Amino acid sequence: MATRLDDLISPYNFVPTPDVRVWPDWAGHISHDRPFHDGISGTLDIEINADTAIFIGGGPIEGTDRPVETFYRDARGDFAVPGTSLRGMLRSVVEIASFGRLGPFNDLKLGFRDLQHRDYTNAMNGNVNAGWLVRDDKGWTIEACHYAKVDYDVIGPLGGRGFVPGKKQGADEKYATFGGSLDQRFGLRRPAGKAARSINPDGAVPIVSEYMEVDQRAPGATPGTIVLTGQPMDRLRNEPRRKHSDFFFFGNAGFSFKLDAQQRKDFEFIHSDGKQQGKDSLEPAPEWKFWEKKVDSATGRPVRVPVFFLLDRNPDTRERRVRAFGLAGMFRLAADQRISDVVRNAQGDARQWPDFAEAMFGYVSDGKTPDGAPDGALRGRVSIGLARATTANPAEQPVEAVFGVPKPSFYPYYLQHGRRPSFDGRPEEERLNNGRTKLKWHTYMSKDATARGWKRYVIRKRADSKPFLPHKVQEKHLSRFVPLKPGATFTARVRVHNLRPMELGALIWALDFGGSDTARHRLGRGRPLGFGAVKVRATGHRLQRLASDEAVTLDGLRDDFTGYMQGQTAGKWARSRTIFELQRLAQPLDDAASNRVDYPRLDPNGRMNQFNDIKKFGPGLKPHGGSDAHQAWSGADAANASVEATWPEGTAWTPPSRTFESSAKAVDSTQDTPIQPQGQPKPSKPIEKPAPAPLLTEGWIEAGFANILQARERRKQVAKDRTKKKVKARLIGLRLADDRVTEVDAASLAGMSEVFDVLANNGGVAFEFHVRLKAGAIVEVALTPPAT
Repeated sequence: MATRLDDLISPYNFVPTPDVRVWPDWAGHISHDRPFHDGISGTLDIEINADTAIFIGGGPIEGTDRPVETFYRDARGDFAVPGTSLRGMLRSVVEIASFGRLGPFNDLKLGFRDLQHRDYTNAMNGNVNAGWLVRDDKGWTIEACHYAKVDYDVIGPLGGRGFVPGKKQGADEKYATFGGSLDQRFGLRRPAGKAARSINPDGAVPIVSEYMEVDQRAPGATPGTIVLTGQPMDRLRNEPRRKHSDFFFFGNAGFSFKLDAQQRKDFEFIHSDGKQQGKDSLEPAPEWKFWEKKVDSATGRPVRVPVFFLLDRNPDTRERRVRAFGLAGMFRLAADQRISDVVRNAQGDARQWPDFAEAMFGYVSDGKTPDGAPDGALRGRVSIGLARATTANPAEQPVEAVFGVPKPSFYPYYLQHGRRPSFDGRPEEERLNNGRTKLKWHTYMSKDATARGWKRYVIRKRADSKPFLPHKVQEKHLSRFVPLKPGATFTARVRVHNLRPMELGALIWALDFGGSDTARHRLGRGRPLGFGAVKVRATGHRLQRLASDEAVTLDGLRDDFTGYMQGQTAGKWARSRTIFELQRLAQPLDDAASNRVDYPRLDPNGRMNQFNDIKKFGPGLKPHGGSDAHQAWSGADAANASVEATWPEGTAWTPPSRTFESSAKAVDSTQDTPIQPQGQPKPSKPIEKPAPAPLLTEGWIEAGFANILQARERRKQVAKDRTKKKVKARLIGLRLADDRVTEVDAASLAGMSEVFDVLANNGGVAFEFHVRLKAGAIVEVALTPPAT
């Protein structure tokens, strides 16, 4: 039995985005070879204790009749948690606590079909055109035609005895049972009243398709094709308001519209079942799957698909273009705002790259991300090893559940509402002509649509091992798995390299949310059902500062992070709504509240649709903490955040000697001891902003590799080019003696191969060398200073 709507607690909630963002000023100077003056390297041991049953997918159990997944195991066959799972869990907390970017996300246009919302009806009513979708080697094109409504009383007899159009079914099922010919001739008449409309290709919203109604008493017989669409509910004779007609396409409107690749991608996403958890493919919905692979038997080409579409105008050229299209008269509309648009509205200030978490954990970008990330990558400086189980007992019986993916299209939960979109805002009310009131929800059609924040699952006392299953569930959507019982324990080792104190402090803060003994993380699959509530704590460390012998303490590192955040936000971080809601969502619910956690239910046969009830009555997603509780909060839970420390920008240091032998020594991979520079560290000037490209003169200059990884890639290219007669230009990234960075073309191989050989045979440790320049290009290289 479903939870009462006013008592419902969603399995997930959101952490609001902060008023200010913190972008690390040292992010552009991160190196794996040149340590920060305050850099710290070493290892940190952690323990993970599962309060509830936990599951990490490890593949199917062999020998079972139906697919059942077992818990992940390492190469020795022992239960374990992959380091990537722990890394993602901790990174998500660091991202929020460091006031980073909201993401990552799939930048999609979501489907929007809400017959009760004005944003949808205003877009659709009287503006829909009809046409044929033509697919060929040149792409997708819509050829416009005219259309009419045809009542079930007319097409029912044409479909044969087994055809019942008023029965609840999809369009594909209708076509499968239609026993007659879809090509027909009907008399047509123009509708009267509100349904009447005129063709207006030159209007602000162009109308190119004439709309008619089939009337067998009308004179003439127009040839055309019957187009069938889905029946959402059974139609009874005494329920005239339910769908009672389909469509008849005829004629040629004289217009065709080319669709671009993005429109095709949006259409295919909207007309899909969406990815299920554990499934990689995007399964087409039955209504689109029916047409997707269908070909003309005579030509072997894809058949024409009947579609409905809206037009608007290009704001620059004023040319007509397709705004959205679908497979039904009231189709799922591709919303005006993409996910990137609502995220951008929530972000506030301009996005910078990378943010705090990306600087620590790394990132990869192809230069095509919606938030403008540059093309490139940054290797992370935090590595988490496999967490092996020390205590683990599998459950006796497998759990059966349906795990879908997040549905951000449910705007009452995923968007902010109110007069000015706010985290706590309840939708405004508008008075209708009949005296009733209606809620004004923000949707993805609104320009001010704003994402609610970071999504986090609530912490329940116990996992639901027998969750609700839909009455009819397809086998492909059903997951069966054997979790580990509560009390499972794992240990793992975290390795860090050249992290600044506030960065390592952010990781320490994320382990227990600032020193809370009751806070819990979510780990693994089944989080909506309460699986994977875990406590994480540090059990030991071997951390060492690279440039001093000062002792490292975990409490001190945590204070470094909180103090840095306080200083960067003028003392607002500890009392912020972001930190408050993040910490509240990490606290387990009590027993009574845990029993009320549930998704809204949809049961057409039982006349239950709690999703529509939420839109109608307005019990939207309440904040986990709330503004009143936030006002009464002292901020003490942020842990030692009263210090407002100020930090210099990233400062690098170099060993005193510039000879290769004494600059550094290779790391013993069998030990946890970090790199130890020889001699006393020599502080260098702070790295503030990248210097302009230096003006290089002729002759010998002292230099070093600006990027050791890039140097290795260049070495591969040099080796490849040796086999070619024509030597291509190779840009080598150099750091000059005064710390300026430039790129120079290696026009000659003289000496460069020897430099790379030294690099390869000495653990990849950076070193200084000399290059001779001529006309801005390297023509000779020497490992020792040349004679002057």
